Amino acid sequence: MAIGQVDVDRIDPNAVISEKNVITKWFYDIIFFLRERTGGAVDNVNRNIDTITADKTLKGAEGYLVITVSGVTVKMMTNPRIGKPYWFKNTSGGNVTLDGNGKNIDGSSTYVLSTGSVVKFVYDGTGFILFT
Repeated sequence: MAIGQVDVDRIDPNAVISEKNVITKWFYDIIFFLRERTGGAVDNVNRNIDTITADKTLKGAEGYLVITVSGVTVKMMTNPRIGKPYWFKNTSGGNVTLDGNGKNIDGSSTYVLSTGSVVKFVYDGTGFILFT
């Protein structure tokens, strides 16, 4: 983590606050508010575009994914944040499988992404909703 960055995933919003750190708590409250309003983008504003070339389980900062090898399976995060968007683009020349990792994707446990497709999924607390 670079100097000046805050790892908001490690902040305990229920921690006891003393007078000395009221400003810090105020800052963290703003971060949590912005994260909620932006679907989590605040914790990684300059999100990278990740290339997937083999089976993979997604991590917290990933959200823009280009799949370049057909036949791979991409599993969603085990504990995704509500409102977090995931963008997928399939440039592989074949189909790839998106696995909900225990949560439904557009009503099913998996979603087949055909070649040339671009989709966006947003987690709603129970599953991933498809936006195209």
